[in-house]
Amino acid sequence: MKQQSSLSDWINKLSVENIRLWYLKDDVMALRKELDSKPASKRELEIYKRLTQLAFDDVDIVKERSRAKKEIDETLIELVKKAKKKYSVKSK
Repeated sequence: MKQQSSLSDWINKLSVENIRLWYLKDDVMALRKELDSKPASKRELEIYKRLTQLAFDDVDIVKERSRAKKEIDETLIELVKKAKKKYSVKSK
């Protein structure tokens, strides 16, 4: 994976992962609604297979969101430290 370096890159990454998560949750809700309507057994099996895959996808998305959030936090902390250092030197 390409090394992401700027705060805006990480914010963009988090936004993309959030959208992926929203779509995934929408898919899960639609499939569960379909299950409630008692589909044919073949379709029911397809739905459960898809729900299983979505569960794994959900874990991957959550990992990527956590990584992006961590990078955003670390970048912000560094920016605050730099600003604090810059302004504390000027005030002396």
